[in-house]
Amino acid sequence: HRLSTIRGVDCIGVIQDGRIVEQGSHSELVSRPEGAYSRLLQLQTHRI
Repeated sequence: HRLSTIRGVDCIGVIQDGRIVEQGSHSELVSRPEGAYSRLLQLQTHRI
């Protein structure tokens, strides 16, 4: 999924191995550089 399409939603949930590992707004989640959402965003941003 394109993460850019969900930046404006109230709450984002990140599911990993069937469990919610993070939840919050885009700004809350990107403030955690080692978090799952930030890692996914970095992977998608740096994809060629």
